[in-house]
Amino acid sequence: MRSFSGMALIPNPSTVPATITTVLRCTAKKKIKYGEVWGLAWQAAQLAVEHSSHGEIIGFLRQFINRHKEMIAHNGLV
Repeated sequence: MRSFSGMALIPNPSTVPATITTVLRCTAKKKIKYGEVWGLAWQAAQLAVEHSSHGEIIGFLRQFINRHKEMIAHNGLV
């Protein structure tokens, strides 16, 4: 049996369904967005805790979450 552990296997684009390519592209874009948001949130949390202003960021996050929950409920997306 032949081992392919040291080889990069690249699928033939003509055999990959378009829906798979679309899903992978969307997933990659979401990963970038999550990374950006997570980085900013981490930095904001660190600054807030270090400078004793964590109440400000907690208040902002609660408002943000509640506002978006209301928008989702209003649009019937849940």
